[in-house]
Amino acid sequence: MSMDNEVRKGEEVEVRIDRLAFGGAGVGRLNGLVTFVPFTAPGDVVRARIIKRKKSHAEAQVVQIVAPSPDRVTPPCPYFGVCGGCAWQHISYARQLEAKQSLVQEAIEHIASLRGVAVSPILPSPVQYRHRNKMDLTFGLTPDGAPALGFHRPDNFRHVLDIETCRIQPEAMDRIVAVCREFIRQRDLSCYDPVRHTGLMRHLMMRHSVATGSLLVVVTSATPPAEATPEYAELARRLREAVPEARGFVWGANDKPADVMNVERVLYREGEDRIEERLGSTRFRISARSFFQTNTRATQVLYDAIADGLELDGSKTVLDAYCGTGSIGLYCARRAGAVWGLELITEAVWDARANAALNGLENCRFIAGDIRQTLRLAVEGLHGRPDCVIVDPPRGGMHKKALAGLLELEAPALIYVSCNPTTLARDLTDILGKGYRLARIQPVDLFPQTYHVETVCRFEK
Repeated sequence: MSMDNEVRKGEEVEVRIDRLAFGGAGVGRLNGLVTFVPFTAPGDVVRARIIKRKKSHAEAQVVQIVAPSPDRVTPPCPYFGVCGGCAWQHISYARQLEAKQSLVQEAIEHIASLRGVAVSPILPSPVQYRHRNKMDLTFGLTPDGAPALGFHRPDNFRHVLDIETCRIQPEAMDRIVAVCREFIRQRDLSCYDPVRHTGLMRHLMMRHSVATGSLLVVVTSATPPAEATPEYAELARRLREAVPEARGFVWGANDKPADVMNVERVLYREGEDRIEERLGSTRFRISARSFFQTNTRATQVLYDAIADGLELDGSKTVLDAYCGTGSIGLYCARRAGAVWGLELITEAVWDARANAALNGLENCRFIAGDIRQTLRLAVEGLHGRPDCVIVDPPRGGMHKKALAGLLELEAPALIYVSCNPTTLARDLTDILGKGYRLARIQPVDLFPQTYHVETVCRFEK
């Protein structure tokens, strides 16, 4: 390779990996050219093939590990590198945490252009495997046309990788997957083709409660023909026998073309339609469609960090924007004077109100609607500006006008919970521009084996 950065597509190169990028790939340099190489670890020396060459960077695939990093470990999952998930299973957990801490620090320094900002040490997840409380799998076809139950292959969305185990889901979910796969094969039930929009079986969704150990199972299919209705009760019976922890079963119909989990109509239901979870002393009834963070034990770590950031004293009023099913506000409510939650999705507000009643929390109010309209109602209900505002926006960050409306309240404290360091850095600039001071940054790991990281920021005015 010449010394003028002339790296060509298809060329094999040797590169040392220095760090990890947001997105999961390892980063090295070829004569100064930034090169992204997935499934590598800092300290690796690898031989890699260039698959993309851009003006500012190159992308490559590993051909050979020439010298492994001391932080490289053996991934426990038999599908690692194939299913498209858990891109950091080959990296020690301690090194994963260091990388996530760096991702937050780099976003603040390079995107928000803030130097010298101290980021608190990242809070780890209490568990690194078998931690996910919700899983969505797809019924589909393997490349050779056999029925499968697993995840879409990243190299071909039309095909599904058939899995027997997933190391981030509870072991009981492995048994559910086995029962469902055997059932569709024995009954010769066709699987949905997302390109042709043909076939019967579509998705399997499972939810698990750490507090009780119970599970909720939801299977979806296209509407079956009247003369060939599947034996719903038989699958429910098999699940009860193989997985006694499965306390609820739903078979729903989904005839929409989009290949996402959805229940348009319930065709069969047996047992409970919700599970109950607990975070500390707060109970949550969670339905099939409710949003709840997917790592229960780490969620309590996150919510404790939020509660600490609020500095509640029993009298402060809290406005929870983007409240979802109200879990953050409910968790903090016993230490607050009043909590008002704003959420666009009506069903989520119903869940929030039901969980407030379940916990006997009479100081909580939840309003459904666009935040640009509901914000005025909340301010009226609080009789003025709140003492604290919580924002936990989607991965894309906050809508400019919604953020502007919240900042106009001039609450003394603002807690921003981010799942994306890049959009956090963007919104951080707007918040500081309105006279707030960044008082605390606390990363929390909710997603071991991945590059995702949560960050809790406290701003003061």
